[in-house]
Amino acid sequence: MLKTLDPVIDKVEPLKEVDNSFVIRMRKRSFILKDGELTNRAFLSSGTNCRLLNM
Repeated sequence: MLKTLDPVIDKVEPLKEVDNSFVIRMRKRSFILKDGELTNRAFLSSGTNCRLLNM
């Protein structure tokens, strides 16, 4: 779903080592999403940020 909201996202993968965590991969950056909290929202579109805040 996130790739639909933000076309800059290349891939979203679960982190096997950490519960409720995902890696959001972009062309030059990767971010960790854990329990709905993102390490850095500045590089995502406003629509993606809004959706993550309302999960």
